[in-house]
Amino acid sequence: MTDKYRGWTKKKIVIVFNEADKEVKERLVKQTTVLSLEGYYETWNTDNIPLGANREKLTNAELKEARVVVLLVSADLLVSESIRKNQLESLVK
Repeated sequence: MTDKYRGWTKKKIVIVFNEADKEVKERLVKQTTVLSLEGYYETWNTDNIPLGANREKLTNAELKEARVVVLLVSADLLVSESIRKNQLESLVK
């Protein structure tokens, strides 16, 4: 996305989290809001996926576009097979 005032492309922050850590994720989103409001970064997480969309495909596409990826590391994240197989594998490639 191009910022119409600065003429450059916004960078994307992707937040990877487990549903058990949703409260922590919400605090992080609130803290990064100023970066979005100022036009520096766009924040994305799986809560932005529309109903019926291919969750895995869309998440992998967002991870590829990301300038910054924030992993909210917790025991719940580390034992999540879905996150380990899909999102973490995508990050180390």
